Amino acid sequence: KSEHEHELERQRLEQSAARSHAVSNYQHAQIALALGDHIITTTAQTLIDREPDSGLAAVTRNLVADQSAAQPNSVRKLNLDRDAGTVQWLIEWLRDGNAALRQLPRPLIQSLAVEAQHWQMPKLEAECQARLGSAVDANADRMQLEWLSLQLQHHTSCAPISRSLAAEFWRFCVRSSACRTLAASEEGPIHPLLAAMQQHPDDLLLLKNGFGVCSALAAGCKAARYILRSKH
Repeated sequence: KSEHEHELERQRLEQSAARSHAVSNYQHAQIALALGDHIITTTAQTLIDREPDSGLAAVTRNLVADQSAAQPNSVRKLNLDRDAGTVQWLIEWLRDGNAALRQLPRPLIQSLAVEAQHWQMPKLEAECQARLGSAVDANADRMQLEWLSLQLQHHTSCAPISRSLAAEFWRFCVRSSACRTLAASEEGPIHPLLAAMQQHPDDLLLLKNGFGVCSALAAGCKAARYILRSKH
């Protein structure tokens, strides 16, 4: 071989070694998922370990390997054209496993199943389908409200997630008069929903779903009208 060929081979070996080292140490890499104007910060280990053969895992490995040599300690940014709320639940499942799905409402589980199909995550898809096929718990409505309330309180500052939760709250309210009565309780999600609407006055979808909830509750329940008046 010529000297030039030896040099090219040496460079290829060095690049391959650097790439292998980066992949083997991916658990140390920080990843910023950019979904429009919303950023979810997580680790490469979270994105890879639970579903190692998924499309998201493959994209993450390539991102870590490509940037490790040039910027070994930097936060890697990954732009995703996906729904921020659904991706948030996806990340929580990748981090915490099936416990993250325990109180997730059925419509959100359906959305998560679609996301699992998109990223080729068979474990998550199978778990979503199993939960969708199971019998509905007698306390499901109350559990869903408690979950919505906690999530709205936790994610008030995040417009995309608040938007997703407001849409789910609206679907809950239009399901039946019993659901509206339950939702109008002092312990319900109406207070954190109003707080999210006040914090994001320019988010039209959030406001649309939020006002839909307010209208449904105020039209059918005196308690809800009292709560809404007390907030203004």
